[in-house]
Amino acid sequence: MISSKKKVKVSSKKKSKKTVKVTGEMTIIEVMRSRPDSVEKLLNMGMGCCGCHFAMMETLEQGCAAHGLDIKKVLVELNK
Repeated sequence: MISSKKKVKVSSKKKSKKTVKVTGEMTIIEVMRSRPDSVEKLLNMGMGCCGCHFAMMETLEQGCAAHGLDIKKVLVELNK
């Protein structure tokens, strides 16, 4: 009996995906551009900065201070 299944070659090379580490000195827009998953995380933490015009000028640390959030906890969450 002849098998109709085709063999698939799987490459052993892994694509390296460089992840940017988020810092408090980055502007909020830099954070969102470098880590798209940060948008949902920021919104869930109560930071509506994603659609705010201050996102281009305000650092993540400034945004956290304005919203009463602990920058260290925010950084841990964003860098997961």
